Amino acid sequence: MRIGLRASCLVLVATFFGGKALADEPAKALEPPEFFVRVVLTPDAEAWMRKTGETIWVRGLFEDEFGPDGIWLGETELTLTTSRLAHIHGIRFHPRLARLMSGVDYEVLINIGSGRKTSDLNYLDCDTLQGPISQFQGRISQVDCKLAQAMPPSKSIRRFTGQMNGKEFLSLCSSEELAMPRPAQRRNEAFCTGYVKGVIHAHDGFLSSERPIKRHFCIPRSVSDLDITRAVVKYLETSGVADHLGTYTLAALHVTYRCKPGDR
Repeated sequence: MRIGLRASCLVLVATFFGGKALADEPAKALEPPEFFVRVVLTPDAEAWMRKTGETIWVRGLFEDEFGPDGIWLGETELTLTTSRLAHIHGIRFHPRLARLMSGVDYEVLINIGSGRKTSDLNYLDCDTLQGPISQFQGRISQVDCKLAQAMPPSKSIRRFTGQMNGKEFLSLCSSEELAMPRPAQRRNEAFCTGYVKGVIHAHDGFLSSERPIKRHFCIPRSVSDLDITRAVVKYLETSGVADHLGTYTLAALHVTYRCKPGDR
């Protein structure tokens, strides 16, 4: 597990720099986050969301700066339907990691977008919340959102109906951007992973109604959504896909995550 590995590294660091003192003096475990995020939409954005029945997607990331990669603490995702108030809570930190990082004012990053219920595209342009947990804990923070496009122009109708081609997809989802080390640097990560997950869900839904048909791919549970998306984008870039984006995405998943005997 990623958290377990990082926790083990922290133990070694703590031991090297006098970790014995930490063991001799019990400290209060790191306090998990609990706060609220109020999503405030402009009138036209609110009208659009209610007209389409679209939801709001909220993602919280929690980590601390420690070395080049930081210390990963956890994440949460939730979907708002009619409510505009997100309750961020229920995160469970690894016990050993929480003890070692007692008192650390860890970092919070909140990303918000449309929930991709009616479209693979994100039609919300929202501010990003980022700062130390002390800035958020026990409080209500506000995020302002507007429509990414005031009114979807006619040329965007194909995108809104999910008929995006490969060229359009790769203009938003490049392997270079998805390789950025920090979540805040990966501007279109939510859209890119949302599209790939949509293809996966469509594939699984089709199989559930067509039992005799075999799975085209078998993705290990340990593989993250971001890593799956990176693999798909790399395949699409190599293939030079222009049209039939969905078919090429399935091909990328099939080639990358081939099913083995015994996979279901």
